Amino acid sequence: MEDLTLFADFMVLIDQFKPFVRSVNLRLDVHEAGILLPLIDKFDCEAMRAVLKKKLASLAKTQPWEVLHLACQQDDLDLARTAISNLTSALIHKASTITPIDKNIWTKL
Repeated sequence: MEDLTLFADFMVLIDQFKPFVRSVNLRLDVHEAGILLPLIDKFDCEAMRAVLKKKLASLAKTQPWEVLHLACQQDDLDLARTAISNLTSALIHKASTITPIDKNIWTKL
């Protein structure tokens, strides 16, 4: 029920206030975007998809790993490219200091 409420709220926001909505200012996180993307695809909401993709592109600048994970779940090649392009060497080296079990993410990708 919460997922549908989130979807309906996002739909109203985009439909009624599209000229005023800036994707960077939306208060959505990667988890909420992961809820919205399948619903947007299911109901074929192109305007909502465009705004959400812009928001995810801005989130990829600060959370590239999370956006990459979402892109892999959604089989979204463009979103994955955006996330990978935002992986700086500092973020890659930071990730390489995690436990050996978590290093398998590279082999899964």
